[in-house]
Amino acid sequence: MAYKSFAGALCAGASVVAIASGAYAQQAPGAGEAKAVEEVVVTGSRLVAAGFEAPTPVTVVGKAVIDQRAPANISDVILEQPAFRIANTETSRQGSGNNSGNALPQGVQQTLDLRGLGAARTLTLINGHRSVGTNWDSTVDSNIVPVGLVERIDTVTGGASAAYGSDAVAGVVNIILANKLEGIRATTQLGVTEYGSAKQYTANIAGGHAFMDGRLHVIGGIDYNKSEAITDTYGKQFVRDELGNFSPTAADRTALGLPQTVIAKGVEPASSAPGGLLVVGTNAFTFDSNGNPVAISRGTLSSNGQLMTGSTSNYGRNLNGLAPLRLPTSRLDFMGRAQYDISDNLDAYIEVTDAHSWIDPYKVSEFNQGAGWGVTLPAITVARTNPFVTPATLALIGAAQTFTIGRNNTELSFSGISGNAAKLKNHTYRVVTGLEGSFGDKWKWNTSYQHGETDLRMDRNDFSAYALQKAVNGCNTSVGFSAVAITLVNRYETLSGKTCSPFNPFGVGRASQAAIDYIQNATYQTNQLTLNVVEANISGSPFTLPAGDVAVAAGAEWRKETLNAGVDPVSRVGVAVEGGVLTNNVVESHGEESVKEAYAEVGVPILKDVALAKSLDFDSAVRVTDYELSGTVTTWKAGLVWQPLDVLRFRYTKSHDIRAPNLRALFFTGGPNATNVSTLLIPVGTVGLNGSVYNPIGNTAPKGSVASNANAALSVQVPGGSGNPALRPEIADTTTAGVVFSWKGFDASIDYYKIEMTDQIAGPGAQVAIDQCVAGDRTYCNFITFDQTTPGGIARLEPLTLNLNKAELNGVDYEVGYRGRLGPGAFSVRALVNYQPHNYSINKFTGQKTETANTIAGQPKLAYNLSATYIVDRFNFNVQVRGFAERIGNNIIYNADGTVAATSVLGPEDAGYTAARANTISKNRYPGQYFVNPSVSYKVNDKITAFVNIDNVFDKSPPPLTTSAIYDLIGRRYRFGLRMNF
Repeated sequence: MAYKSFAGALCAGASVVAIASGAYAQQAPGAGEAKAVEEVVVTGSRLVAAGFEAPTPVTVVGKAVIDQRAPANISDVILEQPAFRIANTETSRQGSGNNSGNALPQGVQQTLDLRGLGAARTLTLINGHRSVGTNWDSTVDSNIVPVGLVERIDTVTGGASAAYGSDAVAGVVNIILANKLEGIRATTQLGVTEYGSAKQYTANIAGGHAFMDGRLHVIGGIDYNKSEAITDTYGKQFVRDELGNFSPTAADRTALGLPQTVIAKGVEPASSAPGGLLVVGTNAFTFDSNGNPVAISRGTLSSNGQLMTGSTSNYGRNLNGLAPLRLPTSRLDFMGRAQYDISDNLDAYIEVTDAHSWIDPYKVSEFNQGAGWGVTLPAITVARTNPFVTPATLALIGAAQTFTIGRNNTELSFSGISGNAAKLKNHTYRVVTGLEGSFGDKWKWNTSYQHGETDLRMDRNDFSAYALQKAVNGCNTSVGFSAVAITLVNRYETLSGKTCSPFNPFGVGRASQAAIDYIQNATYQTNQLTLNVVEANISGSPFTLPAGDVAVAAGAEWRKETLNAGVDPVSRVGVAVEGGVLTNNVVESHGEESVKEAYAEVGVPILKDVALAKSLDFDSAVRVTDYELSGTVTTWKAGLVWQPLDVLRFRYTKSHDIRAPNLRALFFTGGPNATNVSTLLIPVGTVGLNGSVYNPIGNTAPKGSVASNANAALSVQVPGGSGNPALRPEIADTTTAGVVFSWKGFDASIDYYKIEMTDQIAGPGAQVAIDQCVAGDRTYCNFITFDQTTPGGIARLEPLTLNLNKAELNGVDYEVGYRGRLGPGAFSVRALVNYQPHNYSINKFTGQKTETANTIAGQPKLAYNLSATYIVDRFNFNVQVRGFAERIGNNIIYNADGTVAATSVLGPEDAGYTAARANTISKNRYPGQYFVNPSVSYKVNDKITAFVNIDNVFDKSPPPLTTSAIYDLIGRRYRFGLRMNF
């Protein structure tokens, strides 16, 4: 159910808090740490007046917590907060990524996604400053900050664009450095799984020292981390079971009352195999080491004949067994900072970051070439005159002049599936330098300049399907080639400089190296991002009211981002038509955007030490931002903090926030990625981009005629683009309201939040663009370039990224902690709980709401992180329990009237499910899980502490057919290490 009011949220959450505080705890600060945290100025407001409380909720993770969890990367600690959506972790970094168009897979990077709104809507700061993006979409890898230099992490769980600018829709994560670190901190550790695999080597060292009688303070830190891959996927039971989505035949659905999709065991490809698979009638054959056919059992076939169950002929070739469970990754990060006190009121500083991360070369088990799993690559057409065909094969095919085989090309070192890279490198360099000072008794100011650069490169071995087809038939293009395909393979040879060599497709490992070299092509994608920022801020108190000092802050900022993306010469003109992929379908992209903005914030103490008001403070901010492309936008916030008693405080904030389109959304030049569309209803004579007219080949009949429908109903391959420089910023209105209670070591807070977004940037899809054009919307007609010489009459669709949808989400954050003495030691508990019942995306055209909250791919409806710590003598004992509630396998789509849409996939657990329904699945609910992570440390002496951490001590595995990052794909693992302070 959705919460209708803050009061309802508080009442509903009271029992959750009571249970959490009594039974569980999240990582807790050591004795006295919470008090120290309260004394520092936390993120969420630019005001620095004494006694001022910001109304926006902030969760703080301190140094003691970081030490306790002994993270290899700082994101390991950040993502343990349940308000974050987990998309990629050390336990789930699979060989999967996004390589659509020019997108680069994230690989070893870890961006932060609050509320499940997307990482682009969470602003990541480093020591209060923006950072150059480390990904195409300008999001930031939080792990570029060395662990040893981090003093604390502030997470603002509410809109903060008025204070910090664009992207702070869901909130802000501020990774704060230990600017005055003195001495050396060092940690070294080894991580290993229960079975001795997936070793992880981690070392970090950070140090600082004051020179020149304390006027110069220098700190620096280095992190090194190397994680071994898990490539033996069939070592895991959930992979050995070969679970997969299986579509029964219509006859079986009717006879057995089965849904459209059944999650079944032993799902294997039925139309391809290593070394080739030939289907003759109802029989199937693979090929032995001599190229002769060998009959296999195909078991029960799926409705499209591409998959089978009940057979082990292709055991080990299940889709879930293709990619590593964890990629081989490495990271080397450096950060340094120097601060010099020029005078009592003036300091100068410089921060330098140099961060490297990469995925080491690896090869997936195999890649499917042929008609399997819906892969668009065509089956290989073979002529009976092929020089590699044996007499036994000829006997099978009879008088046929050609036949097709589906093939898993294990000989080709194709480096991944779904966008994986053979080698993915990321290098981020940034310098921030500035001055900060004070004047009078209550005024502070600062100014800074930042330059940052990121270089990403993905190298991989792709192959040309057309080159393979040509090589299979003895370098002859008379079989299996259209005129267009011949043009493409000739272009491939010209660009790559390669000469065809015959490829033997019958049997594993029978192809010559010359043939492999001809078919494969080393491709690459590069991505360079730069950021330049100049900013200045001032804060202080201009006068005093009876209730206290009025606090003000103001500032201005200019920044410029630049994107340059490139590809290898072959990929630059790669083409995807007629179901055949040449190479990476990407092209070059370039663009830049500059931004000017100014803000002001004021905090007014209204009441102080009166009846029912120990304090009452008002906080308000406004920011005006001028984008070079989209113009001016204003953001604001207003909030109240009321403290009626020493132990009780209420807070409320309303904010108007933005997320500006990133460089990818603005400037991505669409590669020739094919999209199936129907042109059935387009009227002949429709005018598109640049006056082009719809009039497909041989069709001059008017709309609605037999001739028109017969020709225009073709499903054609349409190249598409997506960048749109006309995009506007997304707009979000956020409400937060909460209560904080503190008494004798016990602290608790409950905060309700609601975010409503408009102008959400999304791609409507090629078919929607066509349908809207047909409906008379000229905006969409102008995206279409018609060409009567092109099959289907459409040459191109561009751009397909628009300010389209709306989004709505709401939820409640709970935090409970207690610190005290227990016997001879110090005892503390802490609980963080997030309840998010809804996260809707609302379609502009249909009004349909898509619920993404609580889905496998989205944010859980209920997530928690609980821990208890006991410190006695030299020992520190901690146990953490992190978990989440049941998940839904597929999004639920609701019509505008609230009914479930026919396009929703339903399982037996869902209301409205019937087996005969079109979109049904045998299972649509996945169980919640909890992970127990105990740790113990022993202080050997004042300088050395030894620790042991056990993660997932009960060895919880993911549920069947689920590899969502929120589950643990690796299992029980141990981390042993030493922490040193000198």
